[in-house]
Amino acid sequence: MTLRSLGGSGPRPGPAILRGVDPTGAWRELALVRDTLVLVVKPGCDSCRPFLAAAPTYAHGDVIVVTSHDGPWAEARNVWRAREWLRAWRADAAPCYLVIDPRGPLIRAEGALFSWDQVVAEAGPPPA
Repeated sequence: MTLRSLGGSGPRPGPAILRGVDPTGAWRELALVRDTLVLVVKPGCDSCRPFLAAAPTYAHGDVIVVTSHDGPWAEARNVWRAREWLRAWRADAAPCYLVIDPRGPLIRAEGALFSWDQVVAEAGPPPA
């Protein structure tokens, strides 16, 4: 059985900058200059663990793991905390993902996190 997200509403305006607390604990603004796959996770989420255990790669751009929750992330050292940023872009219902295309900027794909293969298949390559 292959799990798949429900289709989104299509591309919508997206952010050009990620604002939040980076993995070192510093407040930062990060310009999103390449296609960026944002993985939104939360503590205690069993389906989030594979996305935290290893630094995933996305052949078409960057990967950033983000949460709206404070707390210990012993299994991950690559998680940004960005509650307001996620809320502003209607992406605070973890576990989910966004694909941000900097050319709009646009959120060109979004959905639920089930597996890495599912996310990569749904995210796909940037449009030509």
